Amino acid sequence: MEGAITYVSPHLIAMKYPTKRLRDAMAKQLNDAHGGNYMIWNLSEKSTYNPKIFEGFVHSISFPGHPAPPLEAVVSICTSAASWLKSSDRNVVVVHCMTGRGRTAVALSCLMSWICEANTTAEALAKVSAAVGAEVEDATIPSQRRYINYFDRVLDGVKPRQTPVRLRSFSVSGGVPEFQPGACRPYLQAYVNGKLVYTCASHGDSGGKTPAECLAASNDGFAFQVDWLLRGDILIRCRHLDAVTGKKTSMFRIALHTGYVAAGKNEFSADDLDGVPGDSRFPKDFSASLRFDAASNQDVASAPRGSCDEDGGIFGSASSLWDAVAKRKRRVVRESIDEGTNAPFSILGEGLGRDQEVDLVEQQRQLEASDSFAALMNDAGLPDEEDDLMMQLNALSTGAGEGDASQDTHDDVSFLDMLNDLESELGLDTLE
Repeated sequence: MEGAITYVSPHLIAMKYPTKRLRDAMAKQLNDAHGGNYMIWNLSEKSTYNPKIFEGFVHSISFPGHPAPPLEAVVSICTSAASWLKSSDRNVVVVHCMTGRGRTAVALSCLMSWICEANTTAEALAKVSAAVGAEVEDATIPSQRRYINYFDRVLDGVKPRQTPVRLRSFSVSGGVPEFQPGACRPYLQAYVNGKLVYTCASHGDSGGKTPAECLAASNDGFAFQVDWLLRGDILIRCRHLDAVTGKKTSMFRIALHTGYVAAGKNEFSADDLDGVPGDSRFPKDFSASLRFDAASNQDVASAPRGSCDEDGGIFGSASSLWDAVAKRKRRVVRESIDEGTNAPFSILGEGLGRDQEVDLVEQQRQLEASDSFAALMNDAGLPDEEDDLMMQLNALSTGAGEGDASQDTHDDVSFLDMLNDLESELGLDTLE
C-alpha cells in the first residue's frame, strides 16, 4: 500500500487506482483521517469499485482518448474542487487515475495554480512530481505537459477564437523509425473527442486506409498531405502496419488543442511526442511538423461528423469563465500587494496578450456535471465569482453515447481498446 495515497499538500491528495487488493485499506486510511470531508475525482475511465466504501463523494470524469483532461474538463475540476475546499477548512481533494501520476498530476497541477498554491502550473507540476517521488518527465508524458501549459493561457485570460482550423500537412524529418527491420509502413489518424474522424496513408493519399509501401529507414522522413477540418481537443496518431504480419503498432501520438496552435508550421521535437523519448527505434534527430491554416465556421457544414463541434461553450466570449478568471486575477493581485509579493501572472487587458500571437479556436467538447454533484456543490455554497460558471458547466452536455459517423474499417476494435493497446505498446500504460 506504500505510495498508494500521497499528500501533495495538507488538503490535496494524489491516489493510485483503488484495486481490489488495496481498496479497503485505502478507504480506511481516508475515512480515518478525513471522515466525510474528502471528495474523490476519478479520472481513470474505470469504476470497478463501490464508491460507498469511501465516505467522501466520488465524482468520475470520462474523457476517453485524451492523455490529459480536455481543457473544459480541467476548468470543471478546478472550479468544483476549489468550491469544495472553500466550503470547509476540513475538506480535502483526492484525485486518482490508474497510477496517481499522469492525468492526476495534470489535474492537481492546474488546481494548485487555480487556487494560487503555486505561481505557475509548471511550478505546481514540479511540486506534484516531487510529492509522488518522480521527475516531471517520469510523472507525465509530453502531451500532458502541453495541456498544463495551455491552462496557463486560460489563467492569463487568453480567449480562444470561435473558428476551426485546417490541418494541411503532417511530416516527420530526421529519419524514419524502424518498426520492422530497416523500415516502417506509416499511416495517420485523427481523433476528436475520442472518435476517429480521419485516416490517411502517406504519399498524398488523403482518403486511403492502408499504407501503400514500406519506407526505408535510410529515408529522411515522410509526409501526409491532408485537408482535415478540426476544432477543439484533438489526438493525432501515427501508426505502423507491418508489411508481413499485418500487425498494427502505434508509433507515436500528439494531443493538441487547436485553439492554441499557430497558423502555419508547428514544430515538435522528439521530446514533444508521446512514445518517442527513450525509444531506440526512432532516429536521434526525429521530429514532426504540422501545418495549420485558418478556416471559417461556414466550412463546418462540409466536415465529417464529429470533427468540429459547435462554437460557444465555456470558452466563448460570453462565458462566465472569463469573469471568474478576471475576478481571480484581481483578488490575487490585491493579496500579492498586501503581502508584498509578485502576482503569479501578468495582467492582460481585455482582448490583449498572447491571443494576438496564435490562432485560438473554440474548445469543442462540453462537460456535464452529475445532478448529485451539482446538488452537493449547491449545498456547500459556491463563491460568488464561480457560481455562474458552475451553473454553466452543469448545463453543458458531453454528447456521450453518440455514434461515430466515420468509423475506421482498418481498426475493428473500440477506441478505448485501441488506446489501452497504444499505451501498452508505447510503454505509457504506467503513466496513464
